[in-house]
Parts: sequence; C-alpha cells; structure tokens
Amino acid sequence: MTSLSDQELNNYLSQKILPNFASLVDQDIDATLFDISGKALMATNKTATELGFNSYHDLVGMSYDRNNIDLIKKLFPISSDECISNIQICCDIICKVQRFVVEKKRAVTLIDLLPYNNNYATYLSTYFPILHPNGEVVAIETISTCSNIFGFQEYLLKMDESVINTSLFHPEDKGEIPFTKREREVLFLLAHNVTQDHIAQILQISRSTVANLIAQRICPKFGIQGANTKLLQRIALEKNYHSEMPQSLWRPSIIILDQELQDLIIAEQK
Repeated sequence: MTSLSDQELNNYLSQKILPNFASLVDQDIDATLFDISGKALMATNKTATELGFNSYHDLVGMSYDRNNIDLIKKLFPISSDECISNIQICCDIICKVQRFVVEKKRAVTLIDLLPYNNNYATYLSTYFPILHPNGEVVAIETISTCSNIFGFQEYLLKMDESVINTSLFHPEDKGEIPFTKREREVLFLLAHNVTQDHIAQILQISRSTVANLIAQRICPKFGIQGANTKLLQRIALEKNYHSEMPQSLWRPSIIILDQELQDLIIAEQK
C-alpha cells in the first residue's frame, strides 16, 4: 500500500470527510472529528456548547494536550490544582486512545467522567477510525452519549461549585466502622455495582490494589471471610453506604473498555 502524501491527505479530508461531517453540525448529536494527530477538525454545535464554546469554529485545532493549561482551565473552569493534575492524566489517556485507534484501525469505547464546562455527567464515547479507500486512517470520529452508566450518576448531575461539601458527600467518619478514605471510595463504588476493574481506573490504582483492599481490609471489618464481593455489596446497600458519596470521588476519570488498550496503558505505568 502506498501512503498518502500530506497533500493527498489534506485534499481527501477537505473534499470528502469534512463535507460529509458538515451535515451533522446542527444535529442533536455529540460528535467530533479529529485529524490523525488528535487535533479537532470539526464538531457538532451541541458538542461545542457542552464544552463551553459558542460554536464548533471555536474548538477547531483543539487537542487533549496535557500542556495546554489555558484550554484545560477553559474546559474545566472550577478545577483546583489537584483536579487539573488528574485532568492531565485523563488527557494523556485520551491521546493514547486516539493513537491506538489510528495504529490498530479499530474503534475504542470509553467512559468519560470529565467535568466539561462544570457539567458533571457521564459520557459513553466511541472513537473510531475513518479510512481512505486505500485502507489508511485519515481521521478519527468520536460519538458520545450522556448516559446513567453508574448508579452514582445522580450525584454527578447534582454537583456544581455551590454544593461541594454538602450532604451529597459521605462524612469522613460515620462513627460505626472506621474506614480510610480509600476504603470508603471502594465501598461506595462497589455499592453502586461498579466492577473492580472500573474502580481501579476511576481511582487510578491497580486492580490488584482494589482486590487487596476488598479482601484484606474492607471485608474483615464486616466480618466477611475472604473476598465475597457480592455479600459485601449487599451489606453496603443495607447499611446505606451507597447513599452518600465520598467527596474525594469527585475527580476526573476515564475508563477504557478495550482490554488490549487497558493492558498497554497499565504496562506503560509500571
């Protein structure tokens, strides 16, 4: 296969891909078109508005570059320094997703829990490659859907700067069983039927760490032998550990649903 020259690539984008995508711009769809380097070429106006822009023209050229702090602060206005650091980690993951899509020529779906424009929602997003007739990837398109994927979605939707530190959050100590911050996080997520794999990605720790927390620290506090996750979930629900969200869980997260890509990212982090 002969690779496209830069001129051929640009011509194909301007003559074929961009005109086709343009028909979506005013539709009620969350969609963005990126070039193969990860820069936005076009988006729907719905996406632009949800990101805090007036129209898609304002986000052309945008990318998930962790070093573009001004853009990060525009997309996530109330972010603290710690939150920005977490967002930068998430930006790195999205960039890896985009490269993976281009290199492997296959779609990747992820769960996006980034607070765009102070909108605390959960998005199910699929990044898929757009191919030239010669088989070469020429662009990446993303389609996103706001979805109540996890049971704690209702907490995210209620959250804005004015409600942080309110009763949405779990107090540090209920006075019954003493838990560390990390144990509370895991217990709350388990109570909402989040898998150990997804908990690990949300908390940016290894799955083995999550498993050890459950088996060696949380289960014993409830008198549970071994790592009986289903029993632990039932007890957590009965004791209402699902009803109040640990404040520390208000954090940007990206959950990758492609196992091969998950493994690659974990390997790079070691």
